[in-house]
Amino acid sequence: MPQPPTTEELFEQLKLYKETKIKESKMCLSEYLASHPIQWTDGKYYSVTSEKQALLTSNLALYQISIAAGQPFKLTWNSTGDECVEWTYNDLAALALAIGVYVKPFVSHQQELEVDIKACMTSEEVDAIAIVYGSDDSSTENPESPDKSGATDETIDTEVKEGIDEQQTS
Repeated sequence: MPQPPTTEELFEQLKLYKETKIKESKMCLSEYLASHPIQWTDGKYYSVTSEKQALLTSNLALYQISIAAGQPFKLTWNSTGDECVEWTYNDLAALALAIGVYVKPFVSHQQELEVDIKACMTSEEVDAIAIVYGSDDSSTENPESPDKSGATDETIDTEVKEGIDEQQTS
C-alpha cells in the first residue's frame, strides 16, 4: 500500500503547481498582447508583444547611436501585417511610449497575479485565481474603455505626444 505524501512532498507539489500557474499567467499575457494591438493616430494597428517592444526600442537606440556617430540610419517600422515604412524619430518614439503606457496595466496585473499565486497555501487557493486580461478576450481591437487611471487610448496618445513635444522644446 503506497504511503501518503510527506509534508515536504506536499509542499514541493504545491510549489511546482504555483510555478505552473505563474507560467500560465505569463503565457496568457503574451497571447493577449499578441491579439490586442494598439491603434495609433494614423488609424493603423501596431503589435505590442514583448518581442516587438524590444525590436522597437533597439531600432530607436540604433538611430540615436547612428546620429552620435554621424552615420546615416533609416528609421523604419511597420503596422501589423504591412511592410516597413520610414518614420521620423519623434513619431516612432511617441509610438514606443504609447505602447509602453498601453501594456503597463496588463504587465502590472500579471505581476499582481504572480504575487497572489505565490501567497497561496493550498492548490484550491491557486485554482481560485482567475487569469483574465482585458474585459473582452474575444476582441481584437484596442479597448476603448478607460483604464484604472481613467485614461482612454485617446488621452494616452495625447499625453505621449505632448511629452514628446515638451522634450523637443527643452
